[in-house]
Order: sequence, then structure tokens, then C-alpha cells
Amino acid sequence: RRHTLDASKNEDYQLACHVVDAAVKALPPGLHVVEGTVYGFEQQAEELAESAPNKTGLWLHGMGGCGKTTMATLFFNRLRPAFRHTAFIRLDRDEPIGSQHLSSVLSQLGAREFDPNSPAERLLELLQNYIYNRAALIVVDNVWVKGHLDELLPRRFGPGSRVILTSRSASLPDSAWWSQAHQHRDLQYHQMLGLVGEVAKQLFRTSANMDLDYQMPCTDLCNAEQELVDACKGLPLALKLSGALLLCDSRNEMRPLNEWKGALEALQHGENAADSEGALKGILGTYLGTTGNRMTLNLAQQHMFLDVATVLRGHPKERALIVWEAWHGSRARLWFQGLERRNLLSSDDAGDLQMHDVLVALGRGLLLANSKELPEGLRGSRVWGQNGTLQ
Repeated sequence: RRHTLDASKNEDYQLACHVVDAAVKALPPGLHVVEGTVYGFEQQAEELAESAPNKTGLWLHGMGGCGKTTMATLFFNRLRPAFRHTAFIRLDRDEPIGSQHLSSVLSQLGAREFDPNSPAERLLELLQNYIYNRAALIVVDNVWVKGHLDELLPRRFGPGSRVILTSRSASLPDSAWWSQAHQHRDLQYHQMLGLVGEVAKQLFRTSANMDLDYQMPCTDLCNAEQELVDACKGLPLALKLSGALLLCDSRNEMRPLNEWKGALEALQHGENAADSEGALKGILGTYLGTTGNRMTLNLAQQHMFLDVATVLRGHPKERALIVWEAWHGSRARLWFQGLERRNLLSSDDAGDLQMHDVLVALGRGLLLANSKELPEGLRGSRVWGQNGTLQ
């Protein structure tokens, strides 16, 4: 309902959000929810589950924005009822493994008698001892470097354990953990496949607040939609963001043809790039640009987006909203909901701010390059450390 209610006109919007948030927070610890329908991944998940059921590890790889986290979450939720000990941890690209990560894994698995402030080496030893004779289900999302494996995961798991890992890399041969699992042929590899056909169109239309069976009023709009979907190259994140560029308050309301062409031009701005960051740069440039058209975010929303991209990801949403309301005024909460509807950021089941890694990299990259695509008030406006903390 968050994506179909008009926040500015529907008096029940705030109540609905609070009810949903309260329900999600009441879920059992460790249960991770995939919002809405998991478009197009059901068949891939079924084939994976049948292909190598006896493998301990599942290595999901592919470019950013291709749905690795969604697939890992889908698997986690399907397998979770069979395990008493589960953990799900998400990593940042430049974030070194520390005591906080190992403490989180131990706590989620059910360990209680340990000091969370102990050195990381000691906590890894405790983790090894804890799951040595227990069947555990662990997801490590967004593996970038060997330390994300060697300093976080034990070398041995209890019988029946499953480990699901996501990475842009097809392998990490310099990792001792990966090499051992690969040598024992205990890893199943799966390259994520793009969404095609009606499945891709359904995700695009859902993000644009359109019904799948809606008939376009003219051939030009029908062709523009197909060109947009094709230009996304099957990437779920691209389909969601390009659809959200054309988002309307009313169901099946149509934006004029020139805005559809503008969305296509934005997506094609970086279509020759080798990865999804280049393919999505044009859309983000539209949101953060200086054009002043309908698709551009207002200045407060641009600041809020960059706040999360640089510093606030992983911090409590409500705490950030208090700051934003003090800085941007009483409409800050409404503007935040607009960012959510455009799939630019979100909050997880713990109430912490989240943003896709691709968007984080693009937002930071624009700031680091002091890009002329940004309004003058945003250039050089933030400083942050390698782990995302404010300096």
C-alpha cells in the first residue's frame, strides 16, 4: 500500500505506515522480508534448490542491481523454518570486518554468553565453537574482499548447515575460506539472470503505479514503454527506478509522451557503461540534476538522499527524520516518503535506513567528482570516511 496511497491526500496514509512498521517489527528475530512480489526469481530459486541440495554453500554473483540480495532473502525465508540457528548480515564495500559484525552473527544465531566488545579474533573463535555441532543457516550479503569471508566465517560448520553468499565477483581465489570450500566442491555457483518479457514489464509497471493488464492509450506510449523496459537490460533495480521516474499519484495515470522520452534518454545516458552503475547514472542525474523538471527531486530531497548515501545508511530512520524536520521543516517526512516511493531508499525491519549499494556508489561518486550535474548547493557539501562515518 505504500506505493499506491497518495500521501498528500489520503488521511489514513500515516496510520497505515505505522501499522505496517509495527507488524514488521513484531516478526520473529532473524526473519527478513522481501517486500511485495519477488518478480521473476521464483523459477530461478526452484531450479537452484533442486540442482545441488547437498552443497553447504551457495554463491550468488552478478552485477550490481541484478537481484542478488532479493534472491538470497528469498532463499533465507524459504529455508529458515528448518533451522533453529539463523543469521543474515549485510556488508558495505569498504567496511572492514570488526567485532560488531561477529557479535551480530553470534547474537542472531542464539549465542548469549559472550562479550560483544571482545576482539574480533576471539569472537570468531567463539563462533566456530558455537556452530561446530549445530546446523546453522547464514547469509552474507555483498562480499567484496577476502576479509569479508576469512574474518567473518568459520572454516567448519555443523552437519546440515547452509551458507548463502552474494558478490559481484564470480570467485575470490585469494580468500582462504573460498579456496577451501571450492577445493572440497562444497560451493554451488549461480550467476543471476536478468528479468525478461512480461516479468520485466510487471516490475516496471508496478514501480510506475500501473496495472499489468492496462492498455496503453496510444501506440507511441506503448512503444516508449517497450523501449524503456528493453533499455533496462533485465536489471531489477533499473526497472524499478525507471518506472518510478514516471510514477503518478493515481493508478494508471499517464505521464505525457515527452516525459516517457525523457526517462528513456536518462537511462540511455550511461548505457555504454560496463556495469549497472553506468547504466543507472543517467536516472540518478535526473533526480539530482538542475533541470527543474517534474522528475527532479526538490532540494530537500536531494540533501536527504545524499545524507543516506554518505553517512546515514544503517542509522535509525526516526532519528534521521527528527534531524531532517528540524533542518527542512515539517514536510520532511512527506518528502522522505516520496524518496521511498521512487525506490531511492528504504528502511529495514529494524527501522534503519537502507540504500542499494549501486545508488550509494553513484551518490558518493557525484560528490567526489564535484560533478557539474549537481546543483551548486550540493557540490562539495559532505565529507565522510571509508566506513561511511562522518569525519
